[in-house]
Amino acid sequence: MFNHRGKKCDWLLEIDDPCSLALYIELKGKNIEQAYDQLLSTLNHSYLQERHKKSKKECYIVASRVPKAGTNVQVYQARLKQAHPEVSLKVRSMKAEITI
Repeated sequence: MFNHRGKKCDWLLEIDDPCSLALYIELKGKNIEQAYDQLLSTLNHSYLQERHKKSKKECYIVASRVPKAGTNVQVYQARLKQAHPEVSLKVRSMKAEITI
């Protein structure tokens, strides 16, 4: 069982059993930096790294006020690619639709 104190993302959805796709989701007002930190903290948790090592991983930040392709978003996407090359980061405003 995953029990993580401290920073963590709001939602973690696992598709299939065993997990073939892990969706890490953080809901925020406008603080993209804090959302990124929470996603990264969750991704770096040793239990989840082991559990999802064969899974496709996607991260989502759903914010109420953020430009879709602002430079700050691009910076966080590049930083995540550097730390976790196999993980994508998508930032959406107000609503995110994910097709599984």
